Amino acid sequence: MVVPSSHNVTMKNGYSSMKKSLWVSESIPHYYGNYVRAAFIAAAGLSFVVTPLWGDLLPFPVVLQVAAALALVLLAGLTSPQGHLIMIANAAVSAISIVLLESAAIIFRTVGPHYRELFVARELNVLLLLGALYFSMKTIRGMMAGKTGHNDSPLDFVGEQDTYVQPIQETETFPDVSDYNE
Repeated sequence: MVVPSSHNVTMKNGYSSMKKSLWVSESIPHYYGNYVRAAFIAAAGLSFVVTPLWGDLLPFPVVLQVAAALALVLLAGLTSPQGHLIMIANAAVSAISIVLLESAAIIFRTVGPHYRELFVARELNVLLLLGALYFSMKTIRGMMAGKTGHNDSPLDFVGEQDTYVQPIQETETFPDVSDYNE
């Protein structure tokens, strides 16, 4: 039995992250690779189950479909917080796969003996890959902003003042009351 634990984990860059439990991975700010990994594994698993049962998800030779599912597993295995290029590859593979699977779902929606099951399987894979694309892009955005692995705090904004905003200064001086002679 796995018992949940809570402790700080220090990363290579010196920042610490709170690990919530043994079965939940490290919480790295602005990093969503774990969701991408899970979506890729689920999409590959769905492909491996559906293809022998009901037929091809894509109108490609079976060898290419198996290779595509294996590519998803390989990308899932290579995904890490330090892998900027892998995360870009994840986004590209997700986007291309979404286009191919959704096109096949629309074009072949009434073709074949198991067209309903294949349509549902294609759409489920599209939804999984859509999630992978979204979380890949969120991670890429965090990496480009230099925020991956860094928690935002109010102190991040100290010293950042707009140069075009000047404090209000009095431009008109008022004479002293004692200057009035009646």
